[in-house]
Amino acid sequence: MNIYSFKNFAFYHIFRVLKMTRIRIGYCGPPEKWDRMKWNDFINYAKDKNVDLVWIDLDKPIEEQGEFRLIIQKMTYIMQGHDMTVNPQLHRLYNYSKTHPEVRFIDDFDAVAVTMDREELNAALESISWPDSCKVNVPQAKLLLNSDAHSINDAIKNLHFPLLAKPKGAASSTAAHLMKLATKPEQLVGVPTPTMLQEYINHDGVVYKIYALGDIIEVGARPSSRNIEDGECVDIDFDSQKMTEKNGFWTEQRDLSNVEIPLDDFKTMSAILRKAMKMELIGFDILIDSQKRYWIVDLNYFPGYKNIQNLWEKFLNFFMKEIGEPTQ
Repeated sequence: MNIYSFKNFAFYHIFRVLKMTRIRIGYCGPPEKWDRMKWNDFINYAKDKNVDLVWIDLDKPIEEQGEFRLIIQKMTYIMQGHDMTVNPQLHRLYNYSKTHPEVRFIDDFDAVAVTMDREELNAALESISWPDSCKVNVPQAKLLLNSDAHSINDAIKNLHFPLLAKPKGAASSTAAHLMKLATKPEQLVGVPTPTMLQEYINHDGVVYKIYALGDIIEVGARPSSRNIEDGECVDIDFDSQKMTEKNGFWTEQRDLSNVEIPLDDFKTMSAILRKAMKMELIGFDILIDSQKRYWIVDLNYFPGYKNIQNLWEKFLNFFMKEIGEPTQ
């Protein structure tokens, strides 16, 4: 074999090795939380695309479990605000994320913590500067620490009824979704505290749910709560996750496939929110009032991404973009 042939031979085999090098992506959190979104289907899909999804055992040193290009986490179930020492598994993963900047982390723990406290989230949303062409409003809100009549009257001085009472903590728990709609101060006496009092926005019974995977977004219009008329007396306790419950608050389930969706505006909102919140996997709810104004009423980390077509292809392309690899 002459020197020219040898160089070609060597180059060919080096190229094959590089081509066959598999990409390792780690994921963290209880297996059952991943099972809910049929994550094993994604593992199999990615495997055929030269990508290995590896569950990380947080009871063991992460460094001993191989090298990762990217790690995605579902740890909100044990997070308590910004204190990352409350759980040894959480603390281990947090420290790893801070000492291994070469690994892309989805999403940053301190950024995620903001979404788990409605007071902190409200302040973050209010601080965002929106372009005039796509201005998004945040309903006026106030934290209520005690639910006696005096404290309530003090808290509502600059608020207008109807008001929603939402638990301050927005963590992954049943209690976080138990809310109240009130049209009079006395109806708020005795509500569990601390709670956020937020002005209720009439929106003709339609909520726009936007799911972002980086710059990839999916939008759906869903039936929501009804309008509250001026002077109407309403006092309703409800679970925000049970929108089909017949309690006089939710509108009827109906086909909204023909509802106009301002997709370009939602793309702009998603980009601005992701940059401001320093997160890539977010879901947020937008209302549109009778004057065509936008209102953001919720934002959370790592939504369920239900009923999204070609979800695994979109997830994989998102991961590839995050680590600077060609999309599939």
